[in-house]
Formats: sequence, C-alpha cells, structure tokens
Amino acid sequence: MRARLIITKECHRGCRDCATSQPGVIHSARPITAVEELAEYEEIIVTGGEPMLDPVRTQRLLAAIRARFRRVPLYLYTALYHPAIGVILDMIDGLTYSLHEPAAAADIAGFDAVQNLLWGRDGSYRLWVDSAITRPIRVYPFLWSRIATGRMIPDCPLPAGEVLLIWEPPEPGSGS
Repeated sequence: MRARLIITKECHRGCRDCATSQPGVIHSARPITAVEELAEYEEIIVTGGEPMLDPVRTQRLLAAIRARFRRVPLYLYTALYHPAIGVILDMIDGLTYSLHEPAAAADIAGFDAVQNLLWGRDGSYRLWVDSAITRPIRVYPFLWSRIATGRMIPDCPLPAGEVLLIWEPPEPGSGS
C-alpha cells in the first residue's frame, strides 16, 4: 500500500481541476500527526497543494521520513522549482515534476533548473506536461523515467493501492 501524503493545502496556481482543491478530496484524507504513522506503507509520496512553497518545512519532513524509514521508497510531487530541490533530491528516490499552463517564463526557467539538477543522478524522475502549454520548452528525455502530456482530469480518482493522508502535526507549544 502506498501513502499519498498531502503536506500543505496551499498552492500558488489555483488550477480549476486540481484534485487538492476539491473539498471532497481534502475531507477524505486521513489526518496523521507523526511520521511514525507511516510505518505500514511500502511507499510514501509527498505532495500538496505545492510542497515547495515552504521548502524548509518540506525538507524537514522528508528528512524525518527518510531517517525513520530508510528503505521505504520516498517520492516528491511538485510543480515549483526552488533551489532546495537540489538538497531534497539527495533524500528521495524519485520526483514527479509537473509543468502547468499558464506556464510563465519563470516556470520554464524553473523547469530548466530541475533538468540541470537531474543530470548524472539515478532515480525515478517523472515529468507531466500540460498539453495546453504554448511556450516553447526543451525536454531532455534521457533525464526522465517517464514523460506524459495531457490535461488535468477533473475529480481525478486516487490510484488503486494508495491511501490519501494529510499532514496535521500539532502546533508547537500546543501541549499535544
């Protein structure tokens, strides 16, 4: 069984068909408050919202998961480049990077930076490109384990064998 762990509901995009923006998706996610609650899963996928909006929090959580579960495959889903991805790639087994429309120049530059970071690395690197993107992009296929294009699917179902979780640790100083 795989854990798809939503670590933030926040996202800078506001995509109409994003699964995380659907109230039913968030309400169906089982809250967890500690990394140890991931012990039953054979694979952990960290996602959002957009995890890289808070790269320090994302990096800390990934480090805690990796320290506790050294042999469990750990993946990050993101659509936002941040220089911290370079450090994060050392902690994870794979990355799914999405390029969404409307793709601004900064999005394309971020995507190029991610591709530069993948050169010479081993891992499972997947790319999803929104088929509505009109800006030119340069994809280096040999860097990616899988490349897919398409449109977002409204009410996209959770893949078979996955459980949706949401990270809700106690607030610091709350006494919990």
